[in-house]
Amino acid sequence: MSLQKIRKRNGSVVGFDPSRIQKAVEKAAVSTNRPDLSFIIPLTSEVVKLLEEKFSKVNEEGESRVPTVEAIQDIVEEALMKQGFYEIAKAYILYREQRSEQRQQELLEKMKKKELMVKKRDGSLEPFTTKKLEAAIARALVGFEQVIDPAELAEFSKREMFDGISTEEIDKCVVMTMKARIEKEPAYSFATAQMFLNNVYKEVLGGDLNQKNLEKKYRETFKLNVVLAVEHERMAPALLEYDLDDLASYLQLQRDKLFTYLGIQTLYDRYFIHIGGRRIEAPQYFWMRVAMGLALKERDKQERAKEFYDVLSQMLYVSSTPTLFNSGTLHPQLSSCYLSTVNDDLHHIFKFIADDAQLSKWAGGIGNDWTNIRATGSHIKGTNGRSQGVIPFLKIAN
Repeated sequence: MSLQKIRKRNGSVVGFDPSRIQKAVEKAAVSTNRPDLSFIIPLTSEVVKLLEEKFSKVNEEGESRVPTVEAIQDIVEEALMKQGFYEIAKAYILYREQRSEQRQQELLEKMKKKELMVKKRDGSLEPFTTKKLEAAIARALVGFEQVIDPAELAEFSKREMFDGISTEEIDKCVVMTMKARIEKEPAYSFATAQMFLNNVYKEVLGGDLNQKNLEKKYRETFKLNVVLAVEHERMAPALLEYDLDDLASYLQLQRDKLFTYLGIQTLYDRYFIHIGGRRIEAPQYFWMRVAMGLALKERDKQERAKEFYDVLSQMLYVSSTPTLFNSGTLHPQLSSCYLSTVNDDLHHIFKFIADDAQLSKWAGGIGNDWTNIRATGSHIKGTNGRSQGVIPFLKIAN
């Protein structure tokens, strides 16, 4: 599949035009007074080839990745350097830098004139204001005011804005700005987690959220999302046997503050249950769902679920990945590791490989003992041939 689309800086997706690469390289080459420009067309073809190799592979949904303008420019630079056009590469880099500064100035002018528009979650547009950005950042930095300056973060985040940017994209810009500072100040790890959690709340809870209604919405939505997950066959119907209102009231929202950025980002990307790409689990929903799944067979499962939840949500003990993935779902496979021995028999070898595939599918770790397989060159009575040993089977298993 050839590359057809690119993503511009304002987020819009447009058709891919290789001639724009050719023109940009030509400008850089002319600025170095290079007389021979015959290399440009082959170099452009090489860049297009590299882009197609990197971005034309389809994902599980049958969609190909769309490269950004910056990603394309990075590959152009790499191609120039790789082919030895160092002076042209330098000129190309300087041109990029100049254009970036020019865009920044244009952006700041728009902000001053209140001409930069922001797209809200309901689809309406409003002028961008620095005060609103600073206020949103300040809400996430409660407790960190002594080490983190909201105004400074807002100033750096503004550099990534563009006309028509959505509030969701603004939130992501701020998170990325804060994330880049984690190595300099450990407090940023927790502060960034709080900023990221604000985005999670908006996705999971929906509606207009503020400090006053967040807790109420958090508890109300828990029951609704469990019912929704059961309807969509993401959670086990047995979870509806719990007193969900009681469990909702037991949720300890302040424990969301225990997360660092890497922790909450990992849970969001890999562990939270979603329907059609939209997460329906906030951190305390996640811990409670795991606890409910673990307590299903207990005598007083309502109280046991609370006990398990307290241990998990305070991170006194955290279960391994299969339990976190599958507890409370339609396939409650909670075990982490499987150790098994392969017999020296063709039927057992391939049954064993099929078993490994199923175990791996449900997040089980696998340890295989291939000791019994006969050595290379050993006699095979059934065929009167010679064995090729364990390696061919290991290749299949791998």
